[in-house]
Amino acid sequence: MEENTKKHSCGTILPAGISLPPGTILRGGTVLPAGTILRGGTGLPAGISLPPGTILRGGTVLPAGTILRGGTGLPAGISLPPGTILRGGTVLPAGTILRGGTGLPAGISLPPGTILRGGTGLPAGISLPPGTILRGGTGLPAGISLPPGTILRGGTGLPAGISLPPGTILPAGTGLPTGPSRPPSLFKPARLTCV
Repeated sequence: MEENTKKHSCGTILPAGISLPPGTILRGGTVLPAGTILRGGTGLPAGISLPPGTILRGGTVLPAGTILRGGTGLPAGISLPPGTILRGGTVLPAGTILRGGTGLPAGISLPPGTILRGGTGLPAGISLPPGTILRGGTGLPAGISLPPGTILRGGTGLPAGISLPPGTILPAGTGLPTGPSRPPSLFKPARLTCV
């Protein structure tokens, strides 16, 4: 083990204001105080619940099942692992990558450049930023409005009644709604591009 690496075992309660050096490994049961700064290379146990005000610096890798609470500072371009749970008040930075099973709270605002990977369910009433990339298996709620420049990757099904804005890119095999709810204007050439 490197000299600057410190291990904190099960049940450790860390004091307020602690600054953990890079390479710190936290074990299950470690309780972090509000406002903890986690630097790159910090090892976190699966299912950890980060308290409000936690700040993650670039290079911090979150394990599956992490719970993020409001006020958590995340670095731009962070990739949230499968099963991440976002609580109300969480602000996502530009370029966030949401992987399968991420739980998004109602009212969350997604930043520009967000990439939604398969298995990410979107809550009703969510507002997507222009240029959002939706990967296969992303669950789109009924009544969602897609912004201009939305890119849909294979396997994303479209709910009935959806309106596609100019610049939407649909891959071959995209599940299109059928029946009387499909607006005739859906297939106007100026409205979508199939790739």
